[in-house]
Amino acid sequence: MGMWSVRKRGLRGCWKAIDMRFSDQAAEMDFKSSLEPELARMLLLASLMSLSAQSLIYWPNLVLESRRVDDPFAWGSHDPRTLYFSVAALNEIVAVVVVTAGLAYVRYNRLKFLNWEYVSLGASVTLISSLFPMSAWHAARMFGKDPTSVWSRETGDGEMISLLGLLAVLAGVCIHMPVRTCILWIAPLIGILSYMVVIAIVGSPIPGGSLKAIVYLMVINAFLFRGACRHERHSRDTWLARQEVQEQDLVAQGLHAMAGTLCDIVVHLDANLRVVKASTVHNAFFGQPM
Repeated sequence: MGMWSVRKRGLRGCWKAIDMRFSDQAAEMDFKSSLEPELARMLLLASLMSLSAQSLIYWPNLVLESRRVDDPFAWGSHDPRTLYFSVAALNEIVAVVVVTAGLAYVRYNRLKFLNWEYVSLGASVTLISSLFPMSAWHAARMFGKDPTSVWSRETGDGEMISLLGLLAVLAGVCIHMPVRTCILWIAPLIGILSYMVVIAIVGSPIPGGSLKAIVYLMVINAFLFRGACRHERHSRDTWLARQEVQEQDLVAQGLHAMAGTLCDIVVHLDANLRVVKASTVHNAFFGQPM
């Protein structure tokens, strides 16, 4: 019982470190709303980069495979290349939809009802989950075929490229986009699990290095997520300080308005007790330049 209590407290402490939401729900919603404009801009930029990268990587392969003399590609459920290009097309469609929504929000102030955290996380998880089906080697193995008999090029580097793509997506989500860590943890978890499931089902072109890749992937994910936590903590402290300054300004404006109704004239002093914001009214009242 004592051991379970210790573990429970440990898990609660870990979750508290991840979930940095304010206890005041209204303040948390205001903080979340303050992140959305930047999040929408960063997601728009990331989607444009993803769209460009995928177009440069996958569509030249479609042209190459379609023009083969020995085994030209034709869309069909029996061909592993159909899975490869279908998933690539799906990601292109998702990227186009996100770019369109982002432009509508950033440029024309539309689609304010969207939860941009969910949009960012959904687009990222979709891309993460599809990276290994978009690996030529893994796509062929999913159909139980030898990759060398399916593709006209060497595909042994597919896993390495997919892992690099996975790290690029996770780095973009954790560092580039201000998604709160209370839901951000889903993306690194899906990234690790997707790789583990794929190599467990279809294997790896480098079976001796897959375990090392998992360990390194976990370590890099931990660093990325830790950096995201530090960035969010700094953002929250900055937001709280800004809110305090705004509240102080409101109090000062209220006191100024009250003093204006009760006094003939109001004088503003700085920290060194010098008159600031002097006008001709002040000069006339005191009979000398202020």
